[in-house]
Amino acid sequence: MVQFCPSNQSLLKPWVNDGLTRCFIDTLHDSILILALIAFLLQIFYIKRYGHRITQSRSPWFYLLIVMGVLIPVMAVVQSVLFAFFNVPEKNTAVYFHGFLILNLVVRPAVWLVSLAVLYMDCVYFLACPRTKHSYSLLFLWMSSLLLLLLPIVSVRSTDWWWRFKSPDDIAHFCLWIVQVFGVIGVLVLGLLGPSLPKDHTAIYNNLQSDDISHAVDPLTRYYRRFQILAPCLWPRDNKVVQFKVIVSIALLVAGRVVNLYSPIFYKQIGE
Repeated sequence: MVQFCPSNQSLLKPWVNDGLTRCFIDTLHDSILILALIAFLLQIFYIKRYGHRITQSRSPWFYLLIVMGVLIPVMAVVQSVLFAFFNVPEKNTAVYFHGFLILNLVVRPAVWLVSLAVLYMDCVYFLACPRTKHSYSLLFLWMSSLLLLLLPIVSVRSTDWWWRFKSPDDIAHFCLWIVQVFGVIGVLVLGLLGPSLPKDHTAIYNNLQSDDISHAVDPLTRYYRRFQILAPCLWPRDNKVVQFKVIVSIALLVAGRVVNLYSPIFYKQIGE
């Protein structure tokens, strides 16, 4: 029967030999990724239902994000396979896979592939006001992955990790870990900057116009869709400064209309 953790490690006792165990860190990482997967599925459903697909040229940063999003889980899989082949406690076995390694090999590629689908939909679907960063589900994945990848640093004194560089296997594990860390940092920075998000207002407007023409949308429905798109820009819930500016602008507009209405009367009285 396949054990979930090695014989010298346990989820109930994560701190062993002056550091966190590999079984505990990987299980924690995969558990959080499963939560991100649920958020991704909800995000896909929401975008498919309420998003408007647009057509515009792709930024080179978009393809860089895709490449890095594929590279990170590949490095994680390679690292798990190396751990299974080179950390064999018994000489009569060539390889051993514990349950946490199998979970790792299944969860990480699946979650990162689904995240690429969400990333693609983020870049080709327009929901509301043009955004400056990607969806919160993607940011949650990237930030949590970075924090969890940095967890082995607390185990720098442990003999169960690769920090002592006693063998080529330790050096290989360390190099793969470095690639993953810098890959996630790069993805996170690009995600916060959002260079591949749809920001061309003209392209968005033209796509909505062509969509209305092709589907013969009545004027009332067209105005309602425009209002749905503009409402988050005109009245953002979390931006009190913009809300105050909108109120002041409306007050000035009303005041200007009132002044224009009474201007002829005042001019007539002044002339008399």
